[in-house]
Amino acid sequence: MSSPERSEAIELQRRVQRLEAAARRNLSGMVSSQFASRLRGQGLLYEESRRYVHGDPARRIDWNVTARLGEPFVKVHLDERRRPIVLVVDISPSMKVGFSGRSKLETAVEIAATLAVSILAAGDHVGLLLFADRLVEVVPAGGGRRQLHRLLASLLRHASGGRDRISHSDPRVAIRALEEGQKQRSLVYFLSDFFDHDVAEDLRYLRARHRVTLIRIEDPGEALLAGGPVRFLGASPEGELAARRVGGKAPDSQIGEREARLLRVARSRAIGWLEASTAESVPALLARHFHRRRRAP
Repeated sequence: MSSPERSEAIELQRRVQRLEAAARRNLSGMVSSQFASRLRGQGLLYEESRRYVHGDPARRIDWNVTARLGEPFVKVHLDERRRPIVLVVDISPSMKVGFSGRSKLETAVEIAATLAVSILAAGDHVGLLLFADRLVEVVPAGGGRRQLHRLLASLLRHASGGRDRISHSDPRVAIRALEEGQKQRSLVYFLSDFFDHDVAEDLRYLRARHRVTLIRIEDPGEALLAGGPVRFLGASPEGELAARRVGGKAPDSQIGEREARLLRVARSRAIGWLEASTAESVPALLARHFHRRRRAP
């Protein structure tokens, strides 16, 4: 490894450590296991019992083991332990917009890192899928701290956008990758601004196999830009590229209609939905989400 490459690797490792520390701080005021218990699926095949941790639902308490050992235990089901969680993150140009101190992509990276820390702390497996106009990188689901550093390094490396030549966003490439590569039933967190084109009709292919939550990240300053509208390329369902606008003197009505339709379709198909603003702290928005959805999404 040459000296520049070594320096770059050292700097990336430092950034990974800073992101891990930030994610752990986000969880410090909350109970990590509380997140994890709501991320898991609800399996039917009993596997084992484990000690109760704060946030576990009372209905899962194993009363026989609890009475025998004198401390609370809960039942763990096979499907829960084997259902991986996949974080899908959009790294396209529109995600790099930010007028509130950080970009939408920086917000997505912090959310993904916080979820990953919580998931892995609970002993579950988590993977990562990064996309833009193509599939950028896939990190298969795994566990342990090495997996955490692998995920964080991938997020930071591509979020900086140094070597990635990306023109537009196409969430359908992520949906296809999930359907083709993620054969096992999974919990999917899909982080994007869903700005570049409509993916509402494609969501029906995900719901059949996976439990999906869409996290739409927005920046409150992009609706009204003093310098005029910013245009990004978006892919249409027919494969053609078209310019999509953010900002201007008035919000783009087509964007609003597209978002409203996406929300309607998500609700009709029991797909989870979370609005995440770059102006809101990550602990606050995650607490709001999991408070609203007491059960696994």
